[in-house]
Amino acid sequence: MAMFALLVPFLGLGVAPALVGLTLYNLFVILKNTNVGFDSIPPLVIESGRGMGYDPMQLFLKIELPLAMPSIWAGLKLSSTMTVGLASIASIVNGGGMGKLLFEGMNRRYISEIICASLVCAAMSVLFNFVFQQLENHALDKAQGSINNKVKTGGKA
Repeated sequence: MAMFALLVPFLGLGVAPALVGLTLYNLFVILKNTNVGFDSIPPLVIESGRGMGYDPMQLFLKIELPLAMPSIWAGLKLSSTMTVGLASIASIVNGGGMGKLLFEGMNRRYISEIICASLVCAAMSVLFNFVFQQLENHALDKAQGSINNKVKTGGKA
């Protein structure tokens, strides 16, 4: 809420402060997880790629990025589920969305409106979490070589 309050004098009310606030808030999570992903790559793996004759772009695309992807997907998963909840709060700056329905229901003490908006937000959060978890698992399998092993062994890894 503090981020939205800081942005209103510069951007006014509406969708703009909501989008900028949500983006800035989640940017830290995504960048932090991306940094952790690249920092977790063992130096010997990178040195092995250099020894195989990879140029910096090949090293990045074929070794570093695939090994960092599980952490990057984890950051995207976390930020997407947080955004669903934070977007509801963004309605205090006229950002719209489910938060508007939620706050209107609370102001009018209309319980079905509150429950409906809450369930939609929870369902969206669970859906985003599930989708990004699948992407993270796929990236982890690929980084660990499980996908290549399944192909070579006919599906038996």
